Amino acid sequence: MNVVMANNRNPMKRIVRALRVAALIAAGIIATVSIAGCAPKEAERQQPEAAQPPATEDGESSVEPEPVAPEGLGLNRAILESLGKPMAGILRAEPGLEPQFLSCVDAAAMCFVDPAKPYSYILFITQYLPYDEDAAEAIEECDIRCEGIYTTASELFTGFAEGEAPAGFFDKPGIEDFSVFIETGYGIGYFASFIYEGMRFQAWGGDEGSPAVLGVTDIATVTVTTQNEKLINEYHNDKAFPDGIGCAEAIRCAKEYRVSNGKQDCGFSIMRDGIIDATEEMGLPDKKVYIVSPELGWEGYQAEKHPVYYVGFSTGGVFERFTLAD
Repeated sequence: MNVVMANNRNPMKRIVRALRVAALIAAGIIATVSIAGCAPKEAERQQPEAAQPPATEDGESSVEPEPVAPEGLGLNRAILESLGKPMAGILRAEPGLEPQFLSCVDAAAMCFVDPAKPYSYILFITQYLPYDEDAAEAIEECDIRCEGIYTTASELFTGFAEGEAPAGFFDKPGIEDFSVFIETGYGIGYFASFIYEGMRFQAWGGDEGSPAVLGVTDIATVTVTTQNEKLINEYHNDKAFPDGIGCAEAIRCAKEYRVSNGKQDCGFSIMRDGIIDATEEMGLPDKKVYIVSPELGWEGYQAEKHPVYYVGFSTGGVFERFTLAD
């Protein structure tokens, strides 16, 4: 666990804009979680005794007791059911959802919000991808998924304890990559980030002038990895440049070229408007080319000196360029 004091600069910089939209969600995002009470003790005494496991000759039970799993972080599973599911189906099932830009969500351009619900759906995990006509169409045409949930910490975590220190509450068994930033200098008391059950959680709140403790209006998000950005970018490019071979074919050509030159296969992506005029240096008969980027990770990208593949708009020919000079 990492606990960072004072003005540590980190990716949460955009998140603190949550304070600007707190009023937007206050009416619909905060809900009371009701918990069923226990049965009366008298009723408990009237229950029949549980059957005892068979005993061995020495009187010991022949059944091994099941190991008790350590207590993890309690989650409100009901609001996580749509996470990772096709967005088109969610929109059809919930007609009250409307797109709204919530820039406080870390690197997310927009969400789908229903004021009657205590949470919203995060569609994009990139601040650079606009929600426009192409994105709306791609939701129906491509495999666009619900990328996250935007709610309050008191709604998302069933064991929420107002007034508890964030580190004490969130750092439970099963938590990975845990960090807490306190005294952030950005107008909030704390920012917490961690991975749990394969999902990325972030929570923030409080006031920098008060102790860094949990409050019922603290904001929380949970996200999963999707291909949304890649799919929507490709949809936009193919619609904007219908005369080309298409993004999927351009990626196939780059992959074939890469493998044929003895390099390890990998994923590829094309940015929105990632189609430019060809140059004489490329030696391709095409007037335009697709800019196809390999997904190598930072270390792989550095090791290969920043390769980029330019694929011919009509022919599919490939020109490889290394943007990192020797």
